[in-house]
Amino acid sequence: MSIAISQNESEHLRRTFENIILLSGQDLPNKEDIFRSYLNILLLESKNLYEQKLSRTSVSQDSDKRILNSYITLIEAQYGTDKEEVLKSVQQFAENLSIHPTHLNYVVKSLTGNTALQLIHNRKLQEAKSLLLQTSKTVSEIAYNLHFDNLTHFIRFVKKKTGKTPLQLRNT
Repeated sequence: MSIAISQNESEHLRRTFENIILLSGQDLPNKEDIFRSYLNILLLESKNLYEQKLSRTSVSQDSDKRILNSYITLIEAQYGTDKEEVLKSVQQFAENLSIHPTHLNYVVKSLTGNTALQLIHNRKLQEAKSLLLQTSKTVSEIAYNLHFDNLTHFIRFVKKKTGKTPLQLRNT
């Protein structure tokens, strides 16, 4: 694993290495003790840099995981209730989470491999399949329950995602 260090940190470590190299060319009675001290300094400073960088990455990952969990929870909250208003777009979800849509998409993509919109669509498709297979509601009622603007959009959405129309999906 490699870590990115700043120019100042790099310069400091370079100077320490140069001192070790200069020491190797000198003939001093306590040369080995000085050499060990330089190596110890180099190892301790490298360890400190590594731990600093690692803890920043860890905090960032924890923050990203919290964002993802909040996003998934918010997506789930859009289903199973008879809400009049639901969140539909990544923009609306991001506003609700108080983050920028681009950042939300970056976090979701980096942790799941899917875009933020794909997660919304996957959950909506899951709900559509469930309603089609487990209820006797009409396709129009399901489209309305899932807050599609019209039936045509719902049919096109299901066909694009599954290769089948809602009725074909129900009858399989």
